[in-house]
Amino acid sequence: MDEALPADRVRSRLSAYVYGNILVLAAIIGTTGAADHAHSWLIVLATALTTYLAHVFAHHVAEQVGRTDEEHRSHLMHEIRYAVPFSVRGSPRC
Repeated sequence: MDEALPADRVRSRLSAYVYGNILVLAAIIGTTGAADHAHSWLIVLATALTTYLAHVFAHHVAEQVGRTDEEHRSHLMHEIRYAVPFSVRGSPRC
């Protein structure tokens, strides 16, 4: 049985996907008309990867506030798992 994600988790993931998609679309637009398609794909993939890393890093910094080191490590592991898009993980459950 699939369980729905809590609303706060859905909001967090949705906002990350929206800004990530905006940055990737900007990279695609920036490479439009480029003669070297391999270079264009490299820019788009680098943008997607750095967006994911920025998302995880932002949570790493912000979520330290008011937590012990152990609580922070545990929370960060959850954030890394939750930051992966639904389609990559196969199911929105967590």
